[in-house]
Amino acid sequence: KPVDVLTNIDDTLAVDLELEDSIQSTSTSATNSILEQENDLADKEERDSLLVEETSETGSLDFSVYASYCRAVGYFLSLFILFSIVNMQISRNITDWWLAHWVTEAGNNSTSPNISHLYENQDILMATSYESVDYDMSYLKTYVELAFVNTLFTLLRAFLFAYGGVKAAAKFHKLLLKSVLKAKITFFDITPAGRILNRFSSDTYTVDDSLPFILNILLAQFFGLLGSLIITVYGLPWICLILLPLIPVYNWLQNHYRLTSRELKRISSVTLSPVYNHFNETLQGLTTIRAMRATQRFKRDNEDNVDSNIKAQFASQAAARWLSLRLQFIGVAVVTGVGFIAVIQHQYDIADPVFSSFIIKHELLIPNKNNTLNINFNKMLMVQTFSFIFTGLIGLAISYALSVTGALSGVVNAFTETEREMIAVERVNQYIKEIPSESTYSVIDPPFAWPSQGVISFNNVVLKYREHLVPSLKGVTFETRPYEKIGVVGRTGAGKSSLISALFRLVEVSSGSVSIDTVDINRISIASLRSRMFCIPQDPFLYSGSIRENLDPLGEFRENEIWSALGKVNLVGTIKQLGGLENNVDGAGYNFSVGQKQLICLARAVLHNAKILCIDEATANVDHDTDRLIQHTLRSAFRKSTVITIAHRIQTILDSDRVLVMDEGRIVEFENPETLLADPSSQFGQLVNHEL
Repeated sequence: KPVDVLTNIDDTLAVDLELEDSIQSTSTSATNSILEQENDLADKEERDSLLVEETSETGSLDFSVYASYCRAVGYFLSLFILFSIVNMQISRNITDWWLAHWVTEAGNNSTSPNISHLYENQDILMATSYESVDYDMSYLKTYVELAFVNTLFTLLRAFLFAYGGVKAAAKFHKLLLKSVLKAKITFFDITPAGRILNRFSSDTYTVDDSLPFILNILLAQFFGLLGSLIITVYGLPWICLILLPLIPVYNWLQNHYRLTSRELKRISSVTLSPVYNHFNETLQGLTTIRAMRATQRFKRDNEDNVDSNIKAQFASQAAARWLSLRLQFIGVAVVTGVGFIAVIQHQYDIADPVFSSFIIKHELLIPNKNNTLNINFNKMLMVQTFSFIFTGLIGLAISYALSVTGALSGVVNAFTETEREMIAVERVNQYIKEIPSESTYSVIDPPFAWPSQGVISFNNVVLKYREHLVPSLKGVTFETRPYEKIGVVGRTGAGKSSLISALFRLVEVSSGSVSIDTVDINRISIASLRSRMFCIPQDPFLYSGSIRENLDPLGEFRENEIWSALGKVNLVGTIKQLGGLENNVDGAGYNFSVGQKQLICLARAVLHNAKILCIDEATANVDHDTDRLIQHTLRSAFRKSTVITIAHRIQTILDSDRVLVMDEGRIVEFENPETLLADPSSQFGQLVNHEL
């Protein structure tokens, strides 16, 4: 029946609704649980993230940023630059004033319609023209002298500013390079190469080129504005009615623009680092990208990085246009007001400058038949008085007044741009001051012949790369014998490379101690420690320069000693074919194969007669012939040295004196290879069987 059907449908719907509510509740609980787990995982990943996000300062620039730039230029040179700028502006204003004075005096001694000739002395009328010529020449001579002085100060300012800018840029680059070179190795683990490259390229370029240029403009505009205001207010006092209300307007505009422009510049600098980093990673992995057919993905990533940077730059340019438009509107209003004031002041003879030295009073005696005065000389006169204003000064004041608005706009623009460019100094200072540097502390100086036997002792060493991470070495304790050859094996992440990090103090140990020939390495300087040992990394590197400079950068060895070291690694023929020791190394050694670079690094260690040599999987990326040559050199040239070899191929360490097996940051086995291979439960034996 329909009723039964409807009842069944209602029951079914009710059951379905209950089931849906139950499912939804379960789903919500599961979703919340998953979200909590994801949030916990995200927090953990954020804490354990290898790369640290780039940070930037906020708010106004600290005074220390400006002080650091002055310190880089030099305080004495900075004061001398200011002295030259002030004198340049003073000499310019005096030159302009002298020209205005010359024009006025020339007008007073000519047939100008502004001068009354109702009375002239007969002696003046009879004067020769030579006096007028001498009079003009004296003015011209003074004007040329003033112009010459102004030119000298202008050239001096330009030279000093250029010299100071170059000096400051060189100083900042030197400090930045020193800070990066002395940084702890962990800094390079958490900082992308593109971020460092951004400091050395974009920010350093700004300090070297853009900042001195805009700072020069700022100082010239500021002192030019100051000189113009003095002359303008001197000649047109009523202009203060226009200029004084403009002070809060300009102040509001520049403050409003500075806040936006400054932060946009910081955002632009931060978003530029991923662009450099992506370019660098793409170039390094170009072959892999093409092999994995990931070209389109990398192109999209590059476009996203460039878009992020362009957005910040576009917003910055839009803000600059916003300021420029408003400054131009104000400029039009100021020019109109200046012209109106000049006309009113001239027409009604008001706002007469109180400086009486520029106002000439003439009393003219005019003959008049109705004169009733009885004067005992030939002319019957009545007195009429009028004022003549120094027209040259007024003209000079008007010309300066018309440029005041442009100068005000220029100062505001230059000041905001200077603050934007100063952010580059702020970012460079951030690396100079905040990068953690390696300790240069030294308690004792090691003996000249140290180390003599190469005995290495680890005593309960615990090593962490970062505070919140799990220790890479967990209570490692062992001691080598004199001139012993040690092979280090273990699975990935077992802590093999961490042994070398602790030995070279690339990372300071959290607890425990490391000694070489009974000398605690923490008691000597890092420079002394690393100069007595050598390491051949898995990825060898060569410096730009000649082969001689790569083998003997300090020029300590004779040429026959260098050729002898090359002979021990079988590179004499190869080097001679390339042109000898003076042959250039391109880039990081692009004109050499990986095996040849490994052999050159090995020859460097042979040349310096290293008593402790560490090889970090140096034969992992070379062919068997090169591997065999390296093993032969290690046996023959380093008989009186301690050699620690982190093995990638187990066969390369089978002839070692002892083998150190590591697992999860601990030493599980440390014995000669024969003994370990004879033990069925030995992990070393398992590794050998797995490789075979």
